Amino acid sequence: MVWNPARWVALLALVVPLAAACSHDANSPTADKLLERGLRAQNDGHLHKARRLYRDVIELEPKNKYGHYNLGLVEEAEGRDSLAELHYRRAVVIDPGFVPALFNLALLRTGSGAPDEAIDLYERVKTLDPHSAEAHLNLALLLQQVGRTTEAATELAEAARLNPELVQAIATAVPTPANPDEPPPPTPPRTKTPPTPPASQGTWLGPSSRRWGRGQR
Repeated sequence: MVWNPARWVALLALVVPLAAACSHDANSPTADKLLERGLRAQNDGHLHKARRLYRDVIELEPKNKYGHYNLGLVEEAEGRDSLAELHYRRAVVIDPGFVPALFNLALLRTGSGAPDEAIDLYERVKTLDPHSAEAHLNLALLLQQVGRTTEAATELAEAARLNPELVQAIATAVPTPANPDEPPPPTPPRTKTPPTPPASQGTWLGPSSRRWGRGQR
């Protein structure tokens, strides 16, 4: 199966615990408490409040990757892709192996018309999380776009092996082309990586939770 990509799937769901916050005065808010409040505000749709709280996290701890990552989600949800990219990049500088930031940065670079950088980012995600069918699928679509069809077929086959339902759902979500020899472009759903929960919140609900996609803009 070979596709001519038009959109990219974003269905990454990870469980990422919050790193231990630095100790502060008992009367002062700590980074994890601010992150928890920001997450609640974001889930309730109060993005302005969430942005302020995540900025407070970064002011308190400039190298808090979760503050940068969650702030990137808020900025992207409101259409400020350049600011979202800035904070995803900062999160990756702080932790080069931070998969959620790498994945979302790859999505942004794809949408900005930078497939080569996006491919490199997906390769990094794939190395860190080889069982991510979404990363393999997105990578397959990008490789096909730039003419690397043999590699694209390999990545697509791996995505189908890891999650056949995902690949089948995308394959059946598009109309049959007028020319049977011309493969249809995929039109997959867009589900953003959810905000990182503080450790006290346990695990995140997964891809069925709140969606943060360009379709909401």
